[in-house]
Amino acid sequence: MCAITGLIKPNNETVYFEELQSLAEPLLHRSPDGSGHFIEKSVGLYHGRLAIHDLSTQGKQPFATPRGVHAIVNGEIYNYLDLKKQLERGNPDIHWQSHSDCEVIPYLYEKYGYNFVEHLRGMFAIALYDSHQQELIVCRDPFGMKQLYYFQDADGFYFASEMTPLIQHLEQKKISLPVLQEIGQLHFDTTADTIIKNIKRVLPGETLSISNAKIKARGYYPDKLGFPPGPVTSPRHYPLTQALDDFDRVFEETINLHLQADVPVGLFLSGGIDSSCILTMAKRLQKQPIHTYTIGFDSNETHDERHVAAALAKQFDTTHCNIEFSADDFWALLPYAIQATDDPTADYAIVPTFRLAQEASKDVTVVLSGEGGDEVFAGYGRYRSFIRPLWQKRRDLYRKGDLSRLGLLKYDLRTWQRHIDEIKQACFKKRYNRLYTAQIIDMQTWLPNDLLIKLDRCLMRHGLEGRTPFLDIDVMKFANTLPEAYKIKGKQGKWILRQWLAKHLPNYDALTHKKGFTVPIQAWLEAKREPIRTLLLENEFIESFVLKKKLKKLLDV
Repeated sequence: MCAITGLIKPNNETVYFEELQSLAEPLLHRSPDGSGHFIEKSVGLYHGRLAIHDLSTQGKQPFATPRGVHAIVNGEIYNYLDLKKQLERGNPDIHWQSHSDCEVIPYLYEKYGYNFVEHLRGMFAIALYDSHQQELIVCRDPFGMKQLYYFQDADGFYFASEMTPLIQHLEQKKISLPVLQEIGQLHFDTTADTIIKNIKRVLPGETLSISNAKIKARGYYPDKLGFPPGPVTSPRHYPLTQALDDFDRVFEETINLHLQADVPVGLFLSGGIDSSCILTMAKRLQKQPIHTYTIGFDSNETHDERHVAAALAKQFDTTHCNIEFSADDFWALLPYAIQATDDPTADYAIVPTFRLAQEASKDVTVVLSGEGGDEVFAGYGRYRSFIRPLWQKRRDLYRKGDLSRLGLLKYDLRTWQRHIDEIKQACFKKRYNRLYTAQIIDMQTWLPNDLLIKLDRCLMRHGLEGRTPFLDIDVMKFANTLPEAYKIKGKQGKWILRQWLAKHLPNYDALTHKKGFTVPIQAWLEAKREPIRTLLLENEFIESFVLKKKLKKLLDV
């Protein structure tokens, strides 16, 4: 896990180190373990390092092949040992310079071209430069676990792991009204556009090439996530005992890969199904105590699962940290969490996540987390009504954003509807069923543009790598072999995970109601009503997109 940034200029103009350095400075919090760079005439690549594998200087990036392919990577490649063996069979002259997981990247590109990403099992944002072709290539993993942003103007093409370096280089810094409206309506935005005009995201699974000042789309990987078209498997043809054995095998391999590191690894333990599954398997594979971290909210049992986490920690003999999070903590940390999140979401949980990362970084450098379990195994309540799913009744999705629901927005653009319709149409053409379509919509919008941004920014602000085992490509492909009845049964989502827990952790009440990681924000806001009222009514920026009279009336209730 690291920081990457760089640029390529048109007309063979020279890149100077000072330009690269100015892009890198806002990313220093992501790279406590050194940096490296590459400059060749009109291109510059910078890598800031958080050392996870091969802590020696040999693990320093960029990595390069003798033929002139240079690569920088933010992320982890879990199957790198297998990839090394494959590459060695085809090229016995390869001499690895390090034990890093990312050194395989430029060699894979030489062998497979733009399709090299299809061979990667991991989380990644990659930039590589082909000196022979004078071409820059940038790409992201299919789930969007690692972010990558870019903009292009007359001076060149610029990219970075976060938006802040790019914002600094924009001559005109303007808010995108459509994206701002989306955040007001949905609490996050749904497309490649960001809240800053002209800055875009590389989409999850997307590969772009840049040469001669032209950007070309070279591939779109999410199509290979294994969603089968047409009718799904019947339970008659896939007995539950076999499905549980298959899950156990895939999950064991996945957790084993996610535990690989040359630094200490911990776990965010909420007490919910996803983190409990991860802990159960991790303790099977690792006998030494695991650091676990739980956060809960004082005087609010509705939002607190710490008692479950504490019982699990005791049972598995973890080194457990129990954090109590108060309203005072929320307001004290809110400015720092906002500062860490240059790609904004209206997700209150970003503040306790920031606090969790702050505490975990004292002991470990890598932490496992349960993001993705709901999207992959259909855990959300809305999936249970997939006959009339979230996207089918637009007003349900529309109501998700409080500003929109309360009629406070000046403009009702709803640009997200067009994007959702495009995803639906693509799913229809592939003959995906309704449940798969609902899952895919979440995986292309809510997951990468809310949950994973929150995780990345909060953790990397503290020099901490987050790993999400449920967003492993093999876990995804396994989940897509399951009958719907093994994902959703009655009122229970993630049914197969519940059955697996019942088998391997019999004393865990797998049928408890899902609470999720929610914040008692209503009570905390009410306690700060007057200062919040003053802030909102006296802010000129807020007045530019919110109906002030309606806002005042609402605040005076």
